[in-house]
Amino acid sequence: MGRLIAKLMRDQQQPVEIIAYSKKDKVQVAALLSLVKEFQLSEERDASEPERLIAQGFTLLAKVGSSYVGFLNYKKFRNDYWHICALGVNAAARGKGLGRALLEFLISKALASSPKAIIMIGVNPENKVARSLYTRVGFEVVESGVECETPFELMRYRNQN
Repeated sequence: MGRLIAKLMRDQQQPVEIIAYSKKDKVQVAALLSLVKEFQLSEERDASEPERLIAQGFTLLAKVGSSYVGFLNYKKFRNDYWHICALGVNAAARGKGLGRALLEFLISKALASSPKAIIMIGVNPENKVARSLYTRVGFEVVESGVECETPFELMRYRNQN
């Protein structure tokens, strides 16, 4: 499997495979990509939004056994600037460390590319679960009340380098 990026063990469970998205995954991940709509800042997005999101950046998929259970979409603007566009884990797999595994994998990748990497993510402050996860992983709010359709905070990874 040439697309396998990493195989991680999380809490004595089955290994989590982190793989790079390819078009042949489209059918299998259609339901997973519906998570993009669940967490959009605007309800006015059209049905092609998940496909457009994938086309605009890079997508990592979390797979446990034969099931796709999570994704992280990001853009890399320069070697040292990374923006996480979307992160989602299907409802049945939440609370098992999959979102954290995807975030930690991307952080490791970014810091390996540039020790001074800037990694940003936006979050609706009302999404307490996401905000808590990002804080535990090492993100901190750098700007609140960002002009957007709904309340929005910009968070940056606290790089120790």
